[in-house]
Amino acid sequence: MKIDRDLVEAAISTAQERITSIVNSRVDDQAVPGLVAAIFFEGEILYFQAAGERELGGPTPDVHTAFRVASCTKSFTAASVLLLRDRGLLTLDDPITKYVPRYSQAGPLSHCSPPTLRMLLTMSAGFGTDDPWADREESITPDELESHVENGVYLVSVPGAQYEYSNLGYALLGHVIELVTNESFPTFVHQEFFVPLGLKDSSFSLASSRATSVATGYRRRGSEWLPQEFASPGSFSSIGGAFSSARDLATWASWLATALKPEAAESGPLSLASRREMQQLHVPMPFSNGAATTAETSGRLFGYGFALHVDFDKEMGKFISHSGGYPGYSAHMRWHENSGVGVVVLENARYSGAWATATNVLESVLPTLSHLSHTSDSDILNEFVRRTSSLLFTWNDKLANELFAPNVALDIPYPERISEISDLCKKVGGLQAVEEFEIETNDSPLHARWSIPGQTENLLCEIRLTPVLPLKIQAFRISVA
Repeated sequence: MKIDRDLVEAAISTAQERITSIVNSRVDDQAVPGLVAAIFFEGEILYFQAAGERELGGPTPDVHTAFRVASCTKSFTAASVLLLRDRGLLTLDDPITKYVPRYSQAGPLSHCSPPTLRMLLTMSAGFGTDDPWADREESITPDELESHVENGVYLVSVPGAQYEYSNLGYALLGHVIELVTNESFPTFVHQEFFVPLGLKDSSFSLASSRATSVATGYRRRGSEWLPQEFASPGSFSSIGGAFSSARDLATWASWLATALKPEAAESGPLSLASRREMQQLHVPMPFSNGAATTAETSGRLFGYGFALHVDFDKEMGKFISHSGGYPGYSAHMRWHENSGVGVVVLENARYSGAWATATNVLESVLPTLSHLSHTSDSDILNEFVRRTSSLLFTWNDKLANELFAPNVALDIPYPERISEISDLCKKVGGLQAVEEFEIETNDSPLHARWSIPGQTENLLCEIRLTPVLPLKIQAFRISVA
């Protein structure tokens, strides 16, 4: 069933009491002075809630209040790199030394080839995690950035070998953007993304902000909140320097999310193909290395795309997200591929964990939608399962030839397969008629397992379809369950 606005609004209404509690508890528990949460679908905010204070003693933030979105900025950096790639101005497999000849490496792995832009994008450059240090480097100059890497980047793994979160990598990508375009990174993002997409509340400095209000960021010291100073733009702005509102960040996230729809049309500054490329899992991410989870998400597979986290749930499918933590702020944007529903949460407290707030809000809405939006080839598999099962009751060579790819009869000739089926049916005391089969498709929509009840035991059946049309069965196995 296609998910439409009415279904999403009904799901939000069902979950509204829980969502309200999740958002309000952040202020009630003194986790943050204030926050905003927005649920979006197909470019629209369908639900908005704010709690607490924009600044101590001030009003509640609204949908246009700008917060630092911290590392959610990285998605603008990655999109900028891909835009330049699409224009033929760089390639993702260029080594960083092509643009920053002063770059050098240190440590036992210093002899390795320098990382490529692709490796920097996917957090697989071999750099160490650097959040506290990098968060205070935003305002440095391009020369100071080049001096950092000229002194030597200590490699913790072979470039390209594994994931490890690195802000320095995204600072270098921002520098590459500036070198290629001869424009500052904030100017390029403003011209190429903020303006075309109508992100009027978004900027990189208080001086240039057009937002109706800007939330003050705080850190907790004992029982008091201490305001944090704003850093001015510089060579680390590409790691987390953007200001944005719930309205703008939801617009941005929804624009990325719509690229995943099969019927999506080209729109905006970056192509559908490149937006989809951002949301592909390029590097797996082990739980021990940055995969933040809640109780609801602990069983998922995690990985990193281009400035976006990708995680897979065997029941609900694919989620795309990114978090941000910065002096005074925490941010998270997250969407569900199959339904198209997403959420943005912005909080004005340092490293407060907006990712958990956003995840819990989204997970409150999805239970009534996920089964409707599950994208699988269940109708095709149901038909294959039904017709294949009929062969076990009464073998028919003509039907077998319609169902099976040529390799099936070559692997095990039909007479041998008929004899095997007969023996197994005897072991279970004969088969019982089944009106509807429960089909398991855990690893692929072209793979199915199901059971046929016998008088004493069940018969376990399994098929795997060919990867090309016309779909045929390439593997057929039966056994006593």
